[in-house]
Amino acid sequence: MIKSCDNCYWEGYRNMHCVYKEDKPKENVCKKHNFVCNTCGSNSEYKYDDEYYCSDCLIEQFNLIETTITHYYDDDNGEYLGSDEDIEEVFKALGAEMIQEI
Repeated sequence: MIKSCDNCYWEGYRNMHCVYKEDKPKENVCKKHNFVCNTCGSNSEYKYDDEYYCSDCLIEQFNLIETTITHYYDDDNGEYLGSDEDIEEVFKALGAEMIQEI
């Protein structure tokens, strides 16, 4: 796809003229051009199979599952205590023997 103001995320942003308020540059291309996500209309970050996608839509396209792991550090000395995958180890590292799981 050729870059133009017509397929630029910033030109179509909330149905206004270019958010950067630039005159149409030569050949309808400027250095701030970003393609529109073909799925949701957001600013695209990736191109796959000649289509443009934002990261969220590309994750959905491949049916990926997102998980998050939280890591804990002692605020006083920066020592790594563990992660939320084994929170009991974090509590042991704190020396908090009085904490009981219920």
